Amino acid sequence: MAANQNPIKHTSQAIDNWSFDEDFAVRTVELLGHDPVADVLRRIAVSANGQIITIGDDPLFPFKVSDIDDDETTTGYNYYGYLKNSGAWYIMREDLDNKAYRYATGTTAYPTNWTGRVALSYDYLSNVTIS
Repeated sequence: MAANQNPIKHTSQAIDNWSFDEDFAVRTVELLGHDPVADVLRRIAVSANGQIITIGDDPLFPFKVSDIDDDETTTGYNYYGYLKNSGAWYIMREDLDNKAYRYATGTTAYPTNWTGRVALSYDYLSNVTIS
């Protein structure tokens, strides 16, 4: 860069103008959060029902824990059930002997599937469909 060139590409006034929402008459900003695992910034958004969500690579993020069965004495497994507001679900099975996790998923009928969790088919996370 030449000694007399200004390194600033956009004026602060131009940036302010771009970040002004005409419909709501407010200045807007984009919220970002640091993902320490991937060491990247992820966008933060608000869902239609007002929940704060991150936009990124984790398909399990919107799910909340619903049930836990950690009585491994009878099965050798622990089970963890997760739900989304939409009714979609997944159950994670922890294999205590092999130190492994496998998943079963669905879009409806979580209570029935939780009750029958032992008989469900489980697979690697990369092999199941997360809705």
